[in-house]
Amino acid sequence: MNFLRNQRGNEILTSVIAAAILGTTIVLIVRGYTSSSKFKNRVEHRASLSSVESGILSALTLASVYKLRATSSTPLSNASEFITALTNSTELHILGAGKLVKYNASQAVLLVGSSATAAATFCNNTAKAPKVPTASNQSAIYVFCLSGMNSDDASHKTFFGSDISFGLFKVSLKEINVNHFSFVTTSTRFGDFAVNTFPSKNYQAEINYSLFWGKAHDAVNSFEKTGYAIKDLR
Repeated sequence: MNFLRNQRGNEILTSVIAAAILGTTIVLIVRGYTSSSKFKNRVEHRASLSSVESGILSALTLASVYKLRATSSTPLSNASEFITALTNSTELHILGAGKLVKYNASQAVLLVGSSATAAATFCNNTAKAPKVPTASNQSAIYVFCLSGMNSDDASHKTFFGSDISFGLFKVSLKEINVNHFSFVTTSTRFGDFAVNTFPSKNYQAEINYSLFWGKAHDAVNSFEKTGYAIKDLR
């Protein structure tokens, strides 16, 4: 009798242990699947972001935009003229990011985060952005901000369908045919660029940028990406 009772007890204990092992295994499998799914999503998101970055940087390499109405004696008259020329370009339709448009201050300030707030404060200061060379002896440096346009059209949703997006850009035009030290340390005179017959062959764009996007008033779902690139002008 005691033997049977012990046998039954052992069977129950064995069943409990087996159930616990099975339950633990299922949890680990689910966690593993969830983890790999999150990793997959992160990889896909990163790949998409790389594509968006590439599209934006490519859009900022049109030599004609920086050379708008420019000669050695009559450079760009004002920053708004440059922004109008830039945002009128069809190049600013970026796959995955929508259309980049004139900076929208009221939208940008809704993004939460110290970096986004600092960038928005900078962009809101008209003494700092947009800035363009307005005399031939000034450096060919352009500082400006752009916003992403939200749209119901899936192909034009800004930054993966986020509520808000904007970017802060600094573009320095650099002469190609100089040594590395001069390329890094010397600024191109706007007048020299303005009179150059083949700017797309002789100059490159050095671009420093910060991109911000996410949901309004939501720090958890607000994101940023800073970067640096040297691109050939077109």
